[in-house]
Amino acid sequence: MNPFQAIQYVGTPLALVAFLVAVAAYAYRHRLVERRKLIETAPEAERARLLDATLRDFTTVNTETLTREQRYQLAQRLIDERAARTRIMALVGVGVALILAVVVLAMPSAGSAQRALVVRVSDETGAFLTTGTVTLDAGEARDTRAIGADGQVRFENIPEAAYRQGVTLHPQVSGFATTPSTITATPAGGVHYLRLARIDSPLFGTVIDSARAAVPGVILSFEGGLAVDTTDAQGTFRVALPRPPGSRVAVRAVRAGVVGFNDMVTIPERESLTIFFDGRS
Repeated sequence: MNPFQAIQYVGTPLALVAFLVAVAAYAYRHRLVERRKLIETAPEAERARLLDATLRDFTTVNTETLTREQRYQLAQRLIDERAARTRIMALVGVGVALILAVVVLAMPSAGSAQRALVVRVSDETGAFLTTGTVTLDAGEARDTRAIGADGQVRFENIPEAAYRQGVTLHPQVSGFATTPSTITATPAGGVHYLRLARIDSPLFGTVIDSARAAVPGVILSFEGGLAVDTTDAQGTFRVALPRPPGSRVAVRAVRAGVVGFNDMVTIPERESLTIFFDGRS
């Protein structure tokens, strides 16, 4: 490989200096080779002048006592020695440039540095959520992980350059909005807080007595008054609770001052709930 083939690997100031040294040595060696050829092919009269000039340039030894043949051989040897030294210098320069290029390529750049991303998932009040999943979408990288018991999700080896393109988080938690969140800068400390909004679950059904007849006028209080409704003539009710389906909620049913039900129920998913009212309580 000559220095001009190595130019593609130049990427640092030191490598550039090494490359320039190699180019200078390569050019000087080329001139020496051309000078040797010129001496060999020059006419006899011209060769004497070229020999004198070469010996003056390359040595301080008095050559007047040497024969023409000796002077010719000395000039050739001096040229060959200098050409060999410059060839070594050129090879060393190319080698140093390549080594520096390899070192630079091996070192991670600021844009390719990777670090973990911790996502802390909570509701509007700041209480951590401990169920569901979060999907990370960073272009070619996509990963889905479960929310831990500490309300956190940890994604490893996220390139810092990915944030410039946007790292999007897709939460999937029952009873909460699944609005994506996009991060466009590396979060402080590698931690991103993802606060989710609750989605109210519809809770509807019928209140009946022991004879399975509808009971109108029953006041139903859910979760200590979080949602309240009164049954109509058909004994039906409908409320909305900020709880996901499957949650257990407290229900208190009162009619004409009589508590006919005071217990926990499970919010069904798109199904009617039946509450038995015991008017003897």
